Amino acid sequence: VFFAENKTIMGNDSSSYKSSVNTDELQAVTYGAYGAIELVNELANASILKARLIYLDGHPMLLIYDGTVQKLQFHTMVTRIDLVFDITKPTNSVCRCETLSYGSIIKRKKKKIELGASEYTLSKPISALIEFCKNYQDKYPKYSKSYHNCRKFMILLADEIGLVYKDKWAAECMGYACVATSQCDTDASGILFKQIFK
Repeated sequence: VFFAENKTIMGNDSSSYKSSVNTDELQAVTYGAYGAIELVNELANASILKARLIYLDGHPMLLIYDGTVQKLQFHTMVTRIDLVFDITKPTNSVCRCETLSYGSIIKRKKKKIELGASEYTLSKPISALIEFCKNYQDKYPKYSKSYHNCRKFMILLADEIGLVYKDKWAAECMGYACVATSQCDTDASGILFKQIFK
């Protein structure tokens, strides 16, 4: 949540050990209604970028990191890119492009965590990925289980950066187009979609 002006978050205004946060500055370095797309990224200075896919209970995320990193460690800083829905309003999509530690991602309480076997060297800078996320958020503000979901986002992101998305089903993109045309977004349509195209 962003505020229009400087405000004291906790305590009273006369606290000598606290200072106000200028939330206008925060807005200037993030994008979107949720502020989940960071516009300032340390990876802008990296000469080589590497990427890996990770799946948390089947949910795909792309992890981008400095090409000098030999192996992802708990403390390695990564930029996590994915699409989720707003918990308070599930019809709204939230495109995330945020810097976190690898450890903070894998220590979440999930039943199954899978790290993709392939490591990719990216030919595009982090600024191109940020721009892709901004454009996607603007073009698809609504989340749909059947046709604007995390899988479709990852397929389009993979195409954008020349990554082979091995988890893609046969004719999956055609399936998204068919379901989007019908505007049917029920649990039954999602199950039918998986049965037909998987």
